Amino acid sequence: MGEPSWDGDIAWNSLLHNDTFRIKEEEAKRLDFTGHVRAKKGGYAGIIGVFHNLHCLRRLRQTLYADYYYPNQTEAQRERDWHHNTHCLESLRTSIMCHPYLTVFPYYWSGIIEHDLSAPPNAKRECINWNRVQRLSNERALRYSDIVEKDSDAGMETNLTSDATIQTNLTSDALMETSLTHV
Repeated sequence: MGEPSWDGDIAWNSLLHNDTFRIKEEEAKRLDFTGHVRAKKGGYAGIIGVFHNLHCLRRLRQTLYADYYYPNQTEAQRERDWHHNTHCLESLRTSIMCHPYLTVFPYYWSGIIEHDLSAPPNAKRECINWNRVQRLSNERALRYSDIVEKDSDAGMETNLTSDATIQTNLTSDALMETSLTHV
C-alpha cells in the first residue's frame, strides 16, 4: 500500500469502482431482504461483504494519512468520520472472526526495533478467483442515482439477517473456485 499517491488512489478506486450491487428480486425474497433499500428498475441495493471490508480498509488507511486526504477537515467532519471508522473497525473485526484465515505464517526478524517480529506479507495463500467476484459486481453495479430515495416516513431500515445466512445463500461455486496464488 505504501504512502499516499495518485497511482495508489487510482488502484483503490478501480478496486471499489462497482461496490454497490443489485440484489435481484428472487434473491431478496430468499434472503428475506424485502423492505430494505430498493433499486430503481427492480431489486434491492446492497454490497458484497468483501467490498465493504475493502471500503473500510481504505477508509481507515485514509484516516492514517489524514493530512493528505482530509487537509481541511472540520471538527464536525472528524466526529462524523470517527463514528464511521468505529463502524468499519467493528465490521472488519466480525468479518475476520466469522471467516478466519487459518493459514500458518512463519515469523521472521524484520530488523525494525518497533516491530522486530513479523509475518511475511507475500506468503502463499489460497484465494478465490478475484476476477469472478469483480465480474459479478460489475455486472450488477448500481450507482447512487440508481437507488430509490428513502421514504422520509420509513425511518432507518435494519438488516436482521445473520451473516451466516447471507454467506450460505450468496456463496456460489463460481465465486469460491480456489487457486493457489501469491498476493
